[in-house]
Amino acid sequence: MTEEQWEKELVKAIGIFLNGEKIGTLDIYDNHVIDTSFFLLFNAEEHALEFTLPINLKNQSWKVVIDTSPTHWIDKGKVYQ
Repeated sequence: MTEEQWEKELVKAIGIFLNGEKIGTLDIYDNHVIDTSFFLLFNAEEHALEFTLPINLKNQSWKVVIDTSPTHWIDKGKVYQ
């Protein structure tokens, strides 16, 4: 996202990647903590939007965990690739 895109007042959607493999914390045994990665997509528009995954995330499978849209634009539990 560019600085110009971030500053736009009318932007109503954003995607955030939470990398479970790069937490940066050690457990009590000094092992790196690794968890599930999440790609969060927030859409406050009145209609469905198409999101594009970053290139380095495209070769992974993604499963819908939570969908709060009233019309359920996506299939819950479906794996997206």
